[in-house]
Amino acid sequence: MSGKLVAKKELLRIALAVSVPLLALGVPARMADKHYDTSPWLLVAAIFVAMHITLGILIWRFRKLFHKLT
Repeated sequence: MSGKLVAKKELLRIALAVSVPLLALGVPARMADKHYDTSPWLLVAAIFVAMHITLGILIWRFRKLFHKLT
């Protein structure tokens, strides 16, 4: 595989690692905030949890990538 293709593939994986947890937790939290009239606290909590999940995914992906390179 060419270097550009590998880089684009990794960039897509990083984008998915950021967006999927944020959307999966943020959208239901926003809906729950509207339902329970707690805006914006559930959304803030969901973003906080999504950031930690994303951080874990990124650390795992970069470790895997660095082990492959060495």
